[in-house]
Amino acid sequence: MGIVFGKNGVAEPAFDILLQRNTASVPYVIRKYGERFAIETDMMGTNDNGAFGRLAGYIGVTSSPQNDGGTPISMTAPVVTESSSNLRGKA
Repeated sequence: MGIVFGKNGVAEPAFDILLQRNTASVPYVIRKYGERFAIETDMMGTNDNGAFGRLAGYIGVTSSPQNDGGTPISMTAPVVTESSSNLRGKA
């Protein structure tokens, strides 16, 4: 369980631990995840919270889901945000 948008106990997708190094100078874990889906929105003209709020509304975090089917979608951790400057040159 993780913490997302101030909520404790948010489900995390299932994963297998491939490698774990707790004694390294910077401890790390390599995980393998199964199939995952992502929802994204344009952050142009808004701050991170505005874009995240749109996504939260789409999946129905704080109100009725604002997607075409009105179907709630589970939020799982981690939540990733990137600015468009980080995306330049990526295919």
